[in-house]
Amino acid sequence: MRIRQMLLVALVLGCACAFGAGTKELGGKGGTPGAAARKLQTCDFLLNKGFKKNAKYYLCLFSASRCGPCRREMPRIAKTYAESLKNDPNIELIHFSRDQNDEKALAWAKEHNVKFPVVKPTGGNPLDLHTRGIPHLFIVKSDGTLIEEGHPASLFTDEKIRELKAANRGAGGKGKSALAVEKTTDAKLPYEVVDGTVVIGKATGRSGRRGSSKQKYFEVELSSGELVIPDDIDGVPVRSIESGAFSDCKGMVSVTIPSSVTSIGRSAFSFCSGLTNVTMCGERPDAPSGLFLGRGKLKTIRVPTNAKSWAGMKKWQSIPLVFDGESDSLDSAQVSATAEKLKGCDFLLNKRFKKNAKYYLCLFSASWCPPCRAEMPRIAKTYAESLKNDPNIELIHFSRDQNDEKALAWAKEHDVKFPVVKPNGGNPLDLHTRGIPHLFIVDADGKLVEGGHPMRLFTEDKFRELNAGD
Repeated sequence: MRIRQMLLVALVLGCACAFGAGTKELGGKGGTPGAAARKLQTCDFLLNKGFKKNAKYYLCLFSASRCGPCRREMPRIAKTYAESLKNDPNIELIHFSRDQNDEKALAWAKEHNVKFPVVKPTGGNPLDLHTRGIPHLFIVKSDGTLIEEGHPASLFTDEKIRELKAANRGAGGKGKSALAVEKTTDAKLPYEVVDGTVVIGKATGRSGRRGSSKQKYFEVELSSGELVIPDDIDGVPVRSIESGAFSDCKGMVSVTIPSSVTSIGRSAFSFCSGLTNVTMCGERPDAPSGLFLGRGKLKTIRVPTNAKSWAGMKKWQSIPLVFDGESDSLDSAQVSATAEKLKGCDFLLNKRFKKNAKYYLCLFSASWCPPCRAEMPRIAKTYAESLKNDPNIELIHFSRDQNDEKALAWAKEHDVKFPVVKPNGGNPLDLHTRGIPHLFIVDADGKLVEGGHPMRLFTEDKFRELNAGD
């Protein structure tokens, strides 16, 4: 028995060395697994137990073969992992099976030829993740911090994977921004002088560019969480903001970018969860997509009216623009044909809907319906974070509760920000469904674009698709 234990220890250590040799450690130092990986090592794995112990992000999937939505999702998840994540050292998918027994879990995994690790149904939950329904996905950082959770249809996507990869590249693989502040304080802003101009946010003095100096620091005021980047530092113009310069800077609530800046690197402001205001003082800078990935509260970008490069634009980085002198309100007096009909509804809550939206998402659900109850927390949260200030898309909830009191109580329970029509408040668009929850997407002219379950249609991917076609 002692010899067997020694061989097992040697095997585990050998696997750890193999992972550490091929990739740069993100969760700890010197090849040591991060906090999340150390906990995951205690799981009882059913399949592919040699998981990536130094990944930066762990995508924890809870699902089971008995669940219809899970069965629909698994083929796509298995294929996406094999094609996009299997050889990515920074992102790992762990499947926490919720099947009745090991045999069913193993048969389902083999049916889809899964390449990711699968934890036995009773194999433990060391990260203490809990969900009321499945399928459900949690995104956890290497230090054990929960970043995001929700349905895999909205979180396990090519877009989300690119977002996580971009954030990692932007942060130099270290998970820290150049301005690493959790709370609003005075801070030192790192920069370099390159070819006679200032580059903000260089992490080291090893840029490899001709004319580069050693890293320097500039004192900035962050007492209120408002960052104003200067036009120049010691007379040298600020021209560039480096990739990942302010990534994960949770203490920053607003940033003003001077007219001198002509280029901004990828993910420069990614995962700034407290960022609510961005002001551009000059012409549109050269910048790849993804500057504000995981932006949270940021809904508009203010730009100068007299700048030619912004003329005629409605959005930048998929975020609505507000020109100087305009109100931040995203409504206008223009009313579409669909909105004209919706005005005839008897609203219970938030009756001032967007009357010039391009698309109306009409949700039919009720508090007595279990699938509706499972979906409503996600829908309310997603609307508040992604659609409340989007001028092109509006959600209208047509309550199917027994009475106004129950409908109102349910809406207030979830602090809904979207308009709610009374149970008997009318159906002027003449939309009908045999079951709930059900979502209809209707354009401004009253044409039905699509209909189906909200877990498939009420997603960030669908919002981007609708806005892209605007």
